[in-house]
Amino acid sequence: MTKFKIGDSVRVRYYGRLPLIRHSAIVIDK
Repeated sequence: MTKFKIGDSVRVRYYGRLPLIRHSAIVIDK
């Protein structure tokens, strides 16, 4: 659950940006 936590943090950090959120989802998926 470490990767998921990191992705969640990034999402909150760059909240409001579609491209960034999209990239975060890819990282969590991998």
